[in-house]
Amino acid sequence: MSVSLPQHDSPENQAKRQAWLGQNRKKYEFDPEYLPPLTVLKDVPSNESFSARYLAERVPNTVAELSANSLAVRVRSLWDPLDELQDFEDFYPTLKPPSVMPSYQTDESFAEQRLSGANPMVIRRLTAWPDSVNFSVADVQTAYGQSLNLQQALAEGHLFVTDYRSLSLLVRLANYPPPIPCICC
Repeated sequence: MSVSLPQHDSPENQAKRQAWLGQNRKKYEFDPEYLPPLTVLKDVPSNESFSARYLAERVPNTVAELSANSLAVRVRSLWDPLDELQDFEDFYPTLKPPSVMPSYQTDESFAEQRLSGANPMVIRRLTAWPDSVNFSVADVQTAYGQSLNLQQALAEGHLFVTDYRSLSLLVRLANYPPPIPCICC
């Protein structure tokens, strides 16, 4: 058997491919009404679900580890409430912390999360200060201090914005205030 792209299939292989696609389309049925405007999978096909053996081996240990960790976090927060960014590290008293923990507050880590994170399609280079924000580059400069010249960074194309306006419908659905753009350089 030779491998080919659909447009180069023989008539016999085209029929096989169409039959295979038809079977899989039945397995992967989507439901646009479950959580509009999102379309979600109606059911996970059985061949893609976790096996009983997998669950039996992992769930008890995971539940025990998470329960112990959660209890330790709650006890610690009785004396030291979770009210600072540093407290993120306090969420791992018994669990192994994520490998990014030592560097998650660096500019490089922030940029990597934006570029290779859950949705890298929302980052945009600023060529001019956006009219859609209700603060100026001078306001941000005041917050940053003199460690960075934002006017110069903007002029050189070194400022970026993560634009989540496309998610505003979800924000409205959740009854939260509108998203605030995240500006980074």
